[in-house]
Amino acid sequence: MRTQFGKQGDVRETALIEYPLHQYRLFPLVANTFAINAAGKKIVRMWGKNQKKLFVPNNPKLAEVHAFISVMKGLSSWSAFKGIAECR
Repeated sequence: MRTQFGKQGDVRETALIEYPLHQYRLFPLVANTFAINAAGKKIVRMWGKNQKKLFVPNNPKLAEVHAFISVMKGLSSWSAFKGIAECR
């Protein structure tokens, strides 16, 4: 684990993640990652349940699955960009 420079003579240095400001800035991004992961798994299950009839013409599920996938692509890309920028 990455540590910050400790005081002279300190045996134990403080880990960066123990600083409240780092927690305030990074923990919401970690929570967002878990939420995006759960939503992605839900989409994969939805795709699997409807795969046989997904490409049937006029299938209402096709539009729904396409919308979910499109939204998740943008949301996860933006979240990754935001997280990387925050970590820098």
